[in-house]
Amino acid sequence: RGSKTGSTIYLGRSGATDEKQSTVFIGEGIETVLSVRQAIGDHVSAYWISSIDLGNLGGAALATVPRGEGIKGRVPGPDPDLSKPAIVMPEWINDIALLGDGDSERVLTENAMRRAAKRWAAKGRLIRVAWANQGQDFNDMLRFSGPARALDSVENG
Repeated sequence: RGSKTGSTIYLGRSGATDEKQSTVFIGEGIETVLSVRQAIGDHVSAYWISSIDLGNLGGAALATVPRGEGIKGRVPGPDPDLSKPAIVMPEWINDIALLGDGDSERVLTENAMRRAAKRWAAKGRLIRVAWANQGQDFNDMLRFSGPARALDSVENG
C-alpha cells in the first residue's frame, strides 16, 4: 500500500563484497534485471535493481509529448521534473546501466531512460542504455537466444 515513487526492489549484488560497488544495473522488471544478471554472471561487481515500473524508473516528466508519428496520444516526455520525488542514485555510483525492454512502447521507454539519465547525471558518471531486441525483453533473449546474445546487447548498449 502507498506510493512506490522513488522505491526500488533490490535484487542483490554480485562480485566483490565491498558495500560501495560502483556499477548499478537497473531495469523496469525483475525478470529483465535477473536475466541480465544470469547472462553476465556473478563475476561482475554490481548492484542489481528493479525500478518496479517504467514510470518509476525515469520519474515524473516536466511535460508530455506525442507518442510518435501516426500514433495518437501523448506520453511523458524526456525531461525530468526534478521537483518531484524519484529514485535517488547514491553519489558514489559511477556506472549505471539502464536496461530497456524491446517489447515496450519505444517512445515511452526511450523517454523514461532519458529522464533517468538526466536525473542521475553527475561529473565522471557513465550512464548507458542497453536495449533488448525489438519485440523482446532480456528474459526472452536469454530464453530463446541464450546468455551470449543477451550479454552482447548489454555490452554494446
